[in-house]
Amino acid sequence: MNPEGFVHFMKLLNVTRTYRNLLRIKEILQVLTKHGFGHIVSRLNLAIYIPNLRHLGILTDIPSYLFEDSAAVRVRLVLQELGPTFVKLGQILSGRPDIVPDHFIQEFKLLQDHVPPFPVEKALEIVREEFKSAPHEIFLKFEEEVLASGSIGQVHCALLPGGEEVIVKIKRPGIEHIISTDVAILRFFAELVEKYIEEMKIFQPVMIVDEFWRTIQREMDFTAEAAYTEKFHSLLMQEEAVSSPRVYWQYTTSNVITLQKLKGVNIGETELLGEMAIDLKVLASRLVSSFMKQYFVWGLFHAD
Repeated sequence: MNPEGFVHFMKLLNVTRTYRNLLRIKEILQVLTKHGFGHIVSRLNLAIYIPNLRHLGILTDIPSYLFEDSAAVRVRLVLQELGPTFVKLGQILSGRPDIVPDHFIQEFKLLQDHVPPFPVEKALEIVREEFKSAPHEIFLKFEEEVLASGSIGQVHCALLPGGEEVIVKIKRPGIEHIISTDVAILRFFAELVEKYIEEMKIFQPVMIVDEFWRTIQREMDFTAEAAYTEKFHSLLMQEEAVSSPRVYWQYTTSNVITLQKLKGVNIGETELLGEMAIDLKVLASRLVSSFMKQYFVWGLFHAD
């Protein structure tokens, strides 16, 4: 969505006048103030745009005490406390050293594993709704224990009727509405920051929010994600050192993706890689080679 379209989207959402959105704005401001950013909240002049905000106790109770934690730590705590949208924003910013200082990036990287899973009962209900059958009728085995949990969805291991080991990624219930509301509020805040806080313009908050919106829209489209994954699976089939999981389309919908389970070690676990006698120079060479081929030969790049 282009910036003009986003502004129109914000107006449709009626950010500052919808009661539920006003409560979310209040919550965001309270969390910012709690973690020592009350001075920024006060500089946004929010009372001009939301006349009854003072009555919510936001702008009048800004704590004056100092925090021992650094600003980067406190921003990470804010993102973590505010939930999936903000955690995802931090995750994306952790890969953007061009616009975010290194000490913030190091803190944002800690957000990768801090999204609590939603109840397995809800996950099973979503599977049942998507495939019009009970999970035990679809899968030979479905692990109720969550393998991984992210801001958009969570992953369970399963076994297909043919015996294939797979992972099943299930979208968080209602995540589209949660994220669209939060991003609209973020866009509203970003415009105020650029208008009233001169020293923060250098970070281009409006540009960051707009780019975040485009990125997260793609990630919420599970059908598109499955299509990209399938594309890379076909491209990498002839590669000896790099692989991509197969998509099981029969068990994939807009809210559920079922992929071949690939076993391995996270590239960040360098100590474990060393114990396994993995040559890190060879590994790095293969990664760079794969990136160059994806980017310059295929014209497609898969960050994972």
